[in-house]
Amino acid sequence: RVFRSIGASVVRFPSKVQRVQFSARQVTKEMSGVEVTGFVVFQIHRSDDGPFKAYKYLGLGEPAANPASHIANMAESIVRAAVANSSLADVITNRSALRDAIREQMGQIVKGWGVWLDTVEVTDVKISSSQLFQALQTPFREEQRLKSETVMTDTRRQVDEQKIATDLSLAELRTEVQAKKKIKQ
Repeated sequence: RVFRSIGASVVRFPSKVQRVQFSARQVTKEMSGVEVTGFVVFQIHRSDDGPFKAYKYLGLGEPAANPASHIANMAESIVRAAVANSSLADVITNRSALRDAIREQMGQIVKGWGVWLDTVEVTDVKISSSQLFQALQTPFREEQRLKSETVMTDTRRQVDEQKIATDLSLAELRTEVQAKKKIKQ
């Protein structure tokens, strides 16, 4: 229960941990389109004046207030800027750097809003062009095919060598047996 004086307002807002997903499409330095998806886990900062800041900056007193949409929009904006300034290889292979950049930039901004970021995760990075995706996979696929062909060729050669050695030893054995038969006769 809360007793309020005249002119004071009471606001209820969730203090539990909230999760919001984001998705951002952007081109890299090489003008290759990618889509980055992920999620942000956050909560209203409980210490100091965190709840008051959240009320003030996120409009938590209003019925239509949705702090998750503010957080999602911020994450999308930061991802777009990070992807635009990165190479395609960096975006695909170095998700931790992308995640850390989002967390650092967002953490500074939302701290002033009375929000505490628990975690930021990048769940998927998709290349928009299927042709580009296949072209990027070609060197790896061809290398694996070459290794496979090499192993198969080496295996065939070893089998053939063993077969020739076996045939040779059988021929020598037959020759010895025939020679012994001639001597006994």
